[in-house]
Amino acid sequence: MNAGERIQDGLEHAGRYAARNQVKTIAVVLVTALIAVGVGVAGIQMSMGMTLYIEDDSQTATDWETLKEDFETGNNVFVIVESGELHDPETIRAIDRLDRRYAENIDETTTVTSLADVVRQGNGGELPRTEAEVERAIDRVRQQGPESAAMVDRLEPEPGTTIILASYGDVDTFDRGAFLPQRDSDIIYDRVRTETGLAPLPPGVTTTITGQPVFENAAFGLMLPEMITLFAGAFALIFTVVYLVMRAKVERGWHVFLPLGTAMVALAYMVGAMGVFGFDFNAIMLGVMPIALGLGIDYGLQIHSRYVEEREAGCSPETAAAVATRTTGRALLIAMGATVIG
Repeated sequence: MNAGERIQDGLEHAGRYAARNQVKTIAVVLVTALIAVGVGVAGIQMSMGMTLYIEDDSQTATDWETLKEDFETGNNVFVIVESGELHDPETIRAIDRLDRRYAENIDETTTVTSLADVVRQGNGGELPRTEAEVERAIDRVRQQGPESAAMVDRLEPEPGTTIILASYGDVDTFDRGAFLPQRDSDIIYDRVRTETGLAPLPPGVTTTITGQPVFENAAFGLMLPEMITLFAGAFALIFTVVYLVMRAKVERGWHVFLPLGTAMVALAYMVGAMGVFGFDFNAIMLGVMPIALGLGIDYGLQIHSRYVEEREAGCSPETAAAVATRTTGRALLIAMGATVIG
C-alpha cells in the first residue's frame, strides 16, 4: 500500500467515524475552535508600525529615518509650532509653557527639547523681554559649535516654524489582550493633545502634533473600520452565493449553511495558528481574511456537494461520508497543500 492509499484510507476512516459519532465530532470541533480563538487573541499582535504603510525606498521613509537619526530617537512626539512672529518674547514664553507642561504633567516623558531651551541657554537661564534679545540668545547658542548650530537648525527648520520634541519611555497600559491592546501611542497622543489644549497661546500661534504615535493612531483608526466593512461585505456576499447554490441541492434549510460553518471554523483555526507561530495582524490581513473565507467556502461546498451526490445515489450517511472524504477529501488535501506552499 502506497502513501496515497494510506492517506485515502485515513480520510475514509475519519469520514466514517464522524458520521457514526456526530455529537462527539461536533463537540471536539467546537472546543478546539474556541481554544484556537483563545490562543489567537492572546498571541496575535496588532502591527501598526509606520514601515508597514510606506515604501522602504520612498522619500517619506528616507525623511522619517533622517528625522529619527537627527534627534537620536526612539519614541517621540513632535509638536510643530508656527507663528508669524516666532521670536517674539510672548511666543517664546508660550513655547516654554508647552515645554513645561509636557515635562511636568506627562509622567512618561524623559526629555523635552524646544526653542525656549535654546533661548534660555543663550540668555543665562532667563527668557528675554525683547525680540532682539531672543535673536541674540539664539545666535550665541549657534556660535558655540557645529553641534549647537545643528540643534538650533533642527528646532527651527525654517522661518516661522519650530519643533518641540518630547521623548518618552515605557508607558503603563491596561492589558486588553494582544489582539486589541491599549497602545502606548494612544495614551501619549491623548496626553500631549490635552496638555497642548490647556496651554494658552498668543494670537496667530498654531500647533500641530505629529510623529509616530499620531501616525499609528490614524492608521489604526482607518484600518479597523475598513477591516470590519471588508470582512462583513465578503461574508454577506458569500452567504448569499452559498444559499443560492446549495438550496437546490439540500431541501432542509439549515443544511444549506453547513459549508459556511466549516469555513468559519477554519478561520478560527487559522487565527489560532497565527497566535502559535507568532504572526502579526496588520493591513495585509485585510485582504487575506476574505480570501481565506472564500477558500474555506470553496472546500466546504465541494465536500458537501460530493456527500449529497452519494446520498442521492442511495448510500447511507456513513457510506456517503466515507466516499466523500476518500475522494474529494484527498483532492482538497492536495489543493490545501498547494495553497500553503504558494
